[in-house]
Amino acid sequence: MHYYHYFSIEAGSAVAFLGANGAGKSTLIKLLCGILTPTFGHCSLFNQPCGTLQANQQLGLILGTRSQLWSNLTLQQSLIMTTEIYGITGQEQTRRIAELVELWGLGDLLLQRTKRLSLGQRIRSEIASALGDATTG
Repeated sequence: MHYYHYFSIEAGSAVAFLGANGAGKSTLIKLLCGILTPTFGHCSLFNQPCGTLQANQQLGLILGTRSQLWSNLTLQQSLIMTTEIYGITGQEQTRRIAELVELWGLGDLLLQRTKRLSLGQRIRSEIASALGDATTG
């Protein structure tokens, strides 16, 4: 028996997948970013087939098991390193980091080693780090 599911999400929306173990959250995310391909039907993002460069360049994804943060560095050092990896330096780097620290309430955490952050602090820091290397419009 095959079940067909269709849903669409409006442009500019942020989406989180919640559900019990085995509900298919990770499978859906893997389909959306092209790690898995559907055995039937199709999957598209931004009117492009899932997993294509065009679709993935517009996809922001944070998974709880991988980290952009370096555990033995402070949060500030991790944010600096992430931006430098993507060629963002100088005033632009300072501006982006300050903006993200303010947006995510990370000011009191900047000098803490990331391995010492609570789960909630680490998730907020991961989001900031992911956004720190994003291109601005």
